[in-house]
Amino acid sequence: MNLFHRLFGREPKDGRVGLMVPSMSFTGDAVSRDVIGMYHALEAMGYEPSVYTSSQKAGGLRTKPYEAAPRLNGPDLLIYHYCTGDQKALEIIGALKCRIAIKYHNVTPSRFYEPYSPAYTEATVRAREMLPKFTKIPGLHGIADSSFNRDELTALGMSSVDVVPPFHQISELLNAPIDPTKEPNRITIITVGRIAPNKGLEQSIAAFLEASASSSTPMHLDIVGGSDERIFGYKDKLIALVGERKNVRFIESASVAELAALYRNADAYLTASEHEGFCVPVVEAMAFGVPVIASDNGALPETCGNAAVICKSHPDVVQALLNLPNEKNEIGLVRYQSLYSEHAIRAAFAGVITRIAPMEYSAQLAV
Repeated sequence: MNLFHRLFGREPKDGRVGLMVPSMSFTGDAVSRDVIGMYHALEAMGYEPSVYTSSQKAGGLRTKPYEAAPRLNGPDLLIYHYCTGDQKALEIIGALKCRIAIKYHNVTPSRFYEPYSPAYTEATVRAREMLPKFTKIPGLHGIADSSFNRDELTALGMSSVDVVPPFHQISELLNAPIDPTKEPNRITIITVGRIAPNKGLEQSIAAFLEASASSSTPMHLDIVGGSDERIFGYKDKLIALVGERKNVRFIESASVAELAALYRNADAYLTASEHEGFCVPVVEAMAFGVPVIASDNGALPETCGNAAVICKSHPDVVQALLNLPNEKNEIGLVRYQSLYSEHAIRAAFAGVITRIAPMEYSAQLAV
């Protein structure tokens, strides 16, 4: 009896499924979480998946180098996670003789990085230029985080693209120990995500400062997310915008328990992001019943649906901050459970695998 049989009570399916990603992080980036979620979902379906990555790290997963991917053949399936330009992956995938799917996480347009980072500008230009080469691989099946991402693939000529939201860590957040500390008589706003020019943080800060100046109740803004030393001057710009004010706090990193406490203590979640392919943090906020205020850019209106106040202008954001509801975001809770819970995403993912995996492998898939 092998390890797989001891863990799951059955033998693995004969077919091989590979998940390919340029690099893996086991400390929290969104693409890696999606890979990890797919990996465990595939195990639950009866597969014995492997992760092909150029930066091998165990993290409890079966990992292999890129060079091992060509061993996949015939009815095997490889799912490549597209988040950056990767010439080596293009060459390997283009020569494979197996079924291939691409999970498209979107690429931030280079215009956001041009004032701050030559490295990111070059990387995003390369990733955007390389995407059409991937989409022209014969027989390629598309999987997109959102309809917004799907539309980019179909515009490049792909006819077969499914939408499957990304896997995430929300179950861990919801199960984190409860921290009862909450500042009394204070409105706390939270925004979560890396410090990057496309996130519209200067717009969020400006709207918050205007609203807090007019509010009869003290307001506080927590900006949770790491900065990147390759993005020169952007965080300095944000710090200068805040100035000497004490009601805006930058939190460079937060553990699962710390982030859960921040969500539990928040009165609203705010994002004025200018480009999003999905936006997991707004779903995290929904899962905690936190009211959401979001811009109408990228995939945000789609991800939020009717569970957020969607703002088209700076005055809209200010007014939304000044008119926060006193109750939980029940619509957001329902939207999370029905569309974005682990069970819902596994069901959507299993449906796609059933269609694109070989019949002999997919006949008895179970979520």
